[in-house]
Amino acid sequence: MVSLFGTEITLYALLAGAGYLLLAGLMIFIAPRYKISRKASLLYALTAGLLGLFLGRLIFFLVRMDTLTYDEMGEYLGFAPFFDSAAGGVSVAGVMLGAVLAAPLCKKLTKERAAVLLDHAVLPAIAFFAFMRFIEPLSGEGYGIPLEDSPFAFAPLASYNEWSEAWMLNVAFIEGFLALIVGVILFFLGRSFRKPGSLSLCCALLLAVSQIIPECFRCDDVLYIFIFARVTHIGLAVMLFLSLFIPLLLARKKGLGMGAFWRELILMLLGIILCIGTIFALDKTNLPKLLIYGVMALTLAGLIFLTFRRIHKEDIR
Repeated sequence: MVSLFGTEITLYALLAGAGYLLLAGLMIFIAPRYKISRKASLLYALTAGLLGLFLGRLIFFLVRMDTLTYDEMGEYLGFAPFFDSAAGGVSVAGVMLGAVLAAPLCKKLTKERAAVLLDHAVLPAIAFFAFMRFIEPLSGEGYGIPLEDSPFAFAPLASYNEWSEAWMLNVAFIEGFLALIVGVILFFLGRSFRKPGSLSLCCALLLAVSQIIPECFRCDDVLYIFIFARVTHIGLAVMLFLSLFIPLLLARKKGLGMGAFWRELILMLLGIILCIGTIFALDKTNLPKLLIYGVMALTLAGLIFLTFRRIHKEDIR
């Protein structure tokens, strides 16, 4: 814990706040490159931060309501724990949802296009996502499967568990590193896109694909719905769906044939269903895990091809 203005705050929360302010400042600084006023960029940064924090906390609270709303003696606490920063954390799915929803909200106030607002926030948002993953071990989360007598049992790929008894896969580091790779790809892709929103859609696609497999390795305090459905995986699946459906819907409005529309939509849905099936198979079947991960990786590669192809077509149309 760190004392700040007489208030006790965790080092993790302090670094998260400092990181957000720094990268929000960077986003405001580069706003003119996207022909956005710095005032509009500042409003978006504030809205995305507050809305993302609220929705992230809300999802976490709703999923864990059965435990958070009662104390150790079984006394009902109501919604008071929602405002207690020491009672659990936030869901990354809610944070990402807040960042997206902030754009149409700010559009009404600034008259800037929502797609342009999202595009200008892509690189700082990816950097913030990676930063949060890198510091996640400070919160006691971010670890994965045990690595006993494994050649991968070394830092930063692995770290000791909280009792310093065994090496655990450092999932948070892997996810942060993959996010940085996505950021580099988007940095170079951004120069080739001409249509507002193309960069944001590619960000949703690549970030979701890069995080799905590492999330399967987590053994920390994962948020579950219906016992087997991870909240983060649900959020990533929604990102995948929207990254193809939005450009596909726009293509349909501009004359794409019904046959092509339904063909791509069905292929995309089948790919997502297959990914969900492989995640389920990891926990509920005795199939070789290497085979399951192979099928998952091939499916994700197919979704990348299908989605990027449609985004590119709509960008150059």
